[in-house]
Amino acid sequence: MTEVLLPLASLENEATALAESHNASLSTASRFFLARPPHRSLEDSTHRILGRLHEGDPEQVRKYPYTQWLLDNGHVLRATLQQIDKGLPWKYYRQLPTVAGEGNSRQTRVGALVDKAVEIGQGPVELDRFERFCSEYQTKAPLTIGELWALPTMLRIRLMRQICSTAEKAWQRTLNAGRMTEIEELTSGIAGCITSLRNISAIQWEAFVERLSLVDAILRQDPAGMYARMDFDTRNEYRSTIERAAKKSRQSEWNIADTALRLAAEAKSSGQPVRQQHVGYFLVDCGLHRLLS
Repeated sequence: MTEVLLPLASLENEATALAESHNASLSTASRFFLARPPHRSLEDSTHRILGRLHEGDPEQVRKYPYTQWLLDNGHVLRATLQQIDKGLPWKYYRQLPTVAGEGNSRQTRVGALVDKAVEIGQGPVELDRFERFCSEYQTKAPLTIGELWALPTMLRIRLMRQICSTAEKAWQRTLNAGRMTEIEELTSGIAGCITSLRNISAIQWEAFVERLSLVDAILRQDPAGMYARMDFDTRNEYRSTIERAAKKSRQSEWNIADTALRLAAEAKSSGQPVRQQHVGYFLVDCGLHRLLS
């Protein structure tokens, strides 16, 4: 993590530049060849690091601040592994759009976005700045509904990787009698990541996703004015219908949402019943076949 907090204008420039670079290599093809999501290796790394904490003299192990952070928050790391496993099953992961990675590799676009956002941040992840980064990114490259829901899990993966790599460096510095200033810097990195994991667990991700969703923004223009007054589960059902339709038709989610909005507006202008003036009529009601035709 950098030591200087980027001004918001620079943060936004980083986001749009990243989006433009991703557009050049974007692929939405499902990756059926994947044996398993790469984050599975996090389990081995985390258990290895936590296992070291129980080797040797307990007083010597707690001698360093970074080991205290790891010991006191081992339950947080284990819980995070479970959240990652639940939040990113294999079938879901392999359907996420990808962009070019290092060499000839590819990585999920949403994972690359998170990596960059964390890289240019400072200390614990600040939700408002992270949301600003994602929002600005979408002015050049809109994220799918599936990608938006993957954001919290990708954040957890990035932070866990950082904790594991930083802990390994701290162990090496300790074994090689490294300078305390180096160990203190590494401890600060571990502490910032663990704090971020705690903060992420307290976030209402449903509201976060809706604020960032371009599909949601389109549907809120519902001519009947009903969509915005519905509960979250019903709005989510509408968005899920659009997500499924996009996969079948190979249209973008926002194009389908736009079409539903246009059909509802036409119904209103031509004096059709109020029911047909609602975007839901074309998403979960009798107008669905017209939307998809």
